[in-house]
Amino acid sequence: MKQTKEEAFAEVMKRGRNLKRQNAKGAATVISICASCIMAALVLAIGWFGGAGYNVNGQSAYGSFLLSHEAGGYVLVAAVAFVVGVGITVWILKYRKNREK
Repeated sequence: MKQTKEEAFAEVMKRGRNLKRQNAKGAATVISICASCIMAALVLAIGWFGGAGYNVNGQSAYGSFLLSHEAGGYVLVAAVAFVVGVGITVWILKYRKNREK
């Protein structure tokens, strides 16, 4: 069966759209998995470096935790999380810019 040029072009364009949709779906999956792993690592890092968060009497001290000597772990985790977030954002922007070219 022979196709006209317009039919062949329409079929090629349809396949191209399907491939782009599949690539976008795969990229979204990868980004979701990476975000989940980073979140889990952040929770573990806060637990590891954060300290107990309770004072001698057993009462919660979360309201003033930045005034305690245990605040260094929280600040370290926050700074690392910020740097990782900025790095991922820059990487995604470069990736999008390269895909447009």
